[in-house]
Amino acid sequence: MSSMSRRRFLALVGAVAAATGLPPAHVAAALQSAPRSGGNGLTTLDRTLRPGTVVRQGTLTAYRAITEQDGEPHLVRGELAEPQPDREQRRRSLVHLLHLTDQHITDAQAPTRLESVRELVRDCEESDLPSVSAHRHQEVASARIVDAMNARARAIGFSPVTGAPIQAAITTGDNIDNAQGNELDLIIQLMNGGRVAPNSGAMTTYEGVQNSRNPVFWHPNGEIEDLVRSEHGFPRVPGFLDDCLDEFDAVGVGVPWYTCYGNHDALIQGNFPLDDNARLNEHLVGDQKLTGFPEVAEGTDTCSLLPLMLGVAAVGGVRALVEDAPTTTVAPDPARAFADRRRYVQAHLDSPGLPTGHGFTAANLGQTEADSRLYYTADVGATRWIVLDTTNPGGLPNGSIGSMQLAWLEEELTRADRERKLVLLFSHHGLRSLDNNIDVSLLFGADYSPSTVDPVRQTAGPVERLVERHPSVVAWINGHSHVNTVTARDGFWDIGTAAHIDWPGQARLVEVVDNLDGTLSILCTMIDHEGEGDHDLAGTARELGMNEPRVGLGTLTANVAPRGAGSLRDLSATTAAQTRGGSFGRGTGEPEDRNVELLLPNPFPTERSSSRRVAAPLATAGLGTSSLSIAGALAVGAGVGLKRLRERGTGPRRQVPIER
Repeated sequence: MSSMSRRRFLALVGAVAAATGLPPAHVAAALQSAPRSGGNGLTTLDRTLRPGTVVRQGTLTAYRAITEQDGEPHLVRGELAEPQPDREQRRRSLVHLLHLTDQHITDAQAPTRLESVRELVRDCEESDLPSVSAHRHQEVASARIVDAMNARARAIGFSPVTGAPIQAAITTGDNIDNAQGNELDLIIQLMNGGRVAPNSGAMTTYEGVQNSRNPVFWHPNGEIEDLVRSEHGFPRVPGFLDDCLDEFDAVGVGVPWYTCYGNHDALIQGNFPLDDNARLNEHLVGDQKLTGFPEVAEGTDTCSLLPLMLGVAAVGGVRALVEDAPTTTVAPDPARAFADRRRYVQAHLDSPGLPTGHGFTAANLGQTEADSRLYYTADVGATRWIVLDTTNPGGLPNGSIGSMQLAWLEEELTRADRERKLVLLFSHHGLRSLDNNIDVSLLFGADYSPSTVDPVRQTAGPVERLVERHPSVVAWINGHSHVNTVTARDGFWDIGTAAHIDWPGQARLVEVVDNLDGTLSILCTMIDHEGEGDHDLAGTARELGMNEPRVGLGTLTANVAPRGAGSLRDLSATTAAQTRGGSFGRGTGEPEDRNVELLLPNPFPTERSSSRRVAAPLATAGLGTSSLSIAGALAVGAGVGLKRLRERGTGPRRQVPIER
């Protein structure tokens, strides 16, 4: 091909500068110096984050740094359709979205948090005990993690495959951690952008378990030699708690964003129903913070006791765990009050961000808690989004779908089939976790309000059979399990994305393209959040999450020595071998769950005027040829935006070093 003319190059610079707001000189420099192949260097196509060298050895596990390794290309998965040759040159982009999930904005100082669960189970062998969601070493940085992910998404801006812009984002539940009003307000502010204050209670002092002198919890300031540090090699990070709670300028996600309801949005710490217990809400906004559980008889097997206690709480209200429990005095905060379903909908309707209501409309806001519904449809790009509410208001973490909602879903899918509209389903729980059909009204009677919200529950079997009958559904996108996982179902792809709050702390770009050969491709690309400069606190939090014994590297059995073994293991070679290419911690999934091209038949194979031909793949859009498009140039120019984000200050804040 011939070289690009100076006139065309200047026109291209002007167009990109106008579209991005970047100075023309910066755009020109970026286009002239950009590599001739690959994406924009900001996705896992270009580099991945993996466990690195041991920096501190504990008596049980080694604490590791994070290292950069080679990127992962898209793996083609053809379980549902055969890939056709030369489809890359024909394809049209139908929708390109950002999938965010399990952000878990956490008020780490709230009085009713049940952090002491971790103390009860530290000697237990069961890996599935609900100890991690009770407290995370990095949870005080949850707002910083969300902001860092939004910054990375804004810097990417465009598809690394086609150059199509990110048209919208969706957060598929567990946006907050404890169903609190202040957590709800904070996640909306973070998504919209602007000045945010992630603190609560005493605004000048951290009041939580990480400065309590209880050795079970990691104390980043190092005032005590806690067990997390001695057993698992965690570092000292002086100032981490205070810095995470400082006000800062959130960048916002930068595109229209939609919401979805998860069990942590609806239930107390994702497990216990909001059961009209005024006493419990008074405790949440009051000045007495739980520091443990009621005493049990000496010699009690706490590993067996905990599931029983949680079961009692699920059916009898979490107040069963707080009565007679030890407490300490903290600053009260009325903003912490629990947010019910109506409050959740109203907060999104009141949000100044786009679209208005973030998927909800006035029709979602019922006159009562029981008739407020948190499911809806929205047309985005050339697709229809159907967003479900899979939380069970009766309690427990896994989900189900009420019979009334299931009837609504069938009507919507029938309509989409008739209109020949491609459907993306979104929910917090995927089919693998739709197994909770508890109906607490059987225990407490019809006046128990949460159970009156669509109380007859349907689990995975009937839901999957319904979806399979409708050809319009091409993908079901979800979260909850905190694991990257992609499964071929009968006629559609089931796509689960890992959590922000836990390792590996990733989001997923999802692009549906028409290959114009009777097939569709769903292009999935994992992205890591920012972790340097203004976002160094999020980088520290990611490293802490990677080293979490139960859900980070601790799930690689070679990284865990038996308690009381009496000797340390040299884990470097074993862990390095396990983390090359495949799973490198519980949440990562395997390569076929991460960067993938998912083929399936196009149920409505016609060319549509609304479908837009995209640029040639960036890998072949050489900058020295006439093939460079504005879309491709915009993707290159996004790197300039990243640099500006990293250079932009958010106010005076000292950089806090990690003490190895």
